[in-house]
Amino acid sequence: MTASSARATAELLDALFRRYHVEAFTGGLNPAQWAALRFFARDLTDSKTAVSLARFQGVSRASANDTVRALVRKGLLARMVSAEDGRRQEVSVTEQGMAALEGDPLALLCNPIGGLPEEVRRDFAGVVSQLLAAMPAPSRGNR
Repeated sequence: MTASSARATAELLDALFRRYHVEAFTGGLNPAQWAALRFFARDLTDSKTAVSLARFQGVSRASANDTVRALVRKGLLARMVSAEDGRRQEVSVTEQGMAALEGDPLALLCNPIGGLPEEVRRDFAGVVSQLLAAMPAPSRGNR
């Protein structure tokens, strides 16, 4: 791939992400709040804490705590003391939060991706995974 085609592809991705990002401010939530709500709704999440959210998203603990606090205030998440460790607060999605996820703006990307042939989806997922792995970790100092 030449530098110009790499740049053109990056610009296409940027346009896609910008279009999604604009639309992701919906339902009274911002994109970071939607991402956090999705994170805590996953059955696969072992540790449902603000710290685990921070690690997953590559953000500071303070930023993750702010997001969790906002979602708790909105009634979409609930905090409870861990049964295993009384010092830790675990987070769960409320019924209201699950209902909000039915309007998740991620469908704006899921629907067109779902319409692609399976082989294309698989290849695309592989490419995106490679891109994520090749990118440097987010720099917390620039926030």
